[in-house]
Amino acid sequence: LPHKADYLSLSQVPVMWQPDVDTDEIDTFIAQVLDNEAIPAFWQFVGSAFITARYEPKHFVVLIGRGDSGKSKVIELLGRFFGARNMRAVPFQTLADNKFAAASLYGKMVNLFSDLSQAEANNGDFIKTLTGDDPISGERKFKDWFEFKNTARLMFSANNFPKLKAPDEWYFKRAV
Repeated sequence: LPHKADYLSLSQVPVMWQPDVDTDEIDTFIAQVLDNEAIPAFWQFVGSAFITARYEPKHFVVLIGRGDSGKSKVIELLGRFFGARNMRAVPFQTLADNKFAAASLYGKMVNLFSDLSQAEANNGDFIKTLTGDDPISGERKFKDWFEFKNTARLMFSANNFPKLKAPDEWYFKRAV
């Protein structure tokens, strides 16, 4: 539908809805990058970004594989789809450990970051909060705190899974 003030949405994607468009090229590309059994969960996760009232499913996605396997191109494709106004590109480690990083997710649909470093994140509990549909405090430097619920879906790509100091059961349940 065209954007109207009646919908009370903070976001608009820069893509025209065309229900009869041929998606074979994108489907073929995604099938080259992801395992067949991962594709439905991938599209469910991408589609969930349009449900901005809550963070469900309570997951974050990491595309893992060898270099030059298309992971970053998937992130780039999604970035073009959602548009620069609807996304952030903050590394996993920064979201976990930098108290100012969460505020940048306010009003965004996705956080898409390619090629994570192998640096270890310290505060995995904050990733749990970001993906848990919980209220959080955002803070911008030299500004007042504000409360919000993060709805920006977190997706990263890396050659190896992000390292976390003292991971627990929740980390492995939320990581896809």
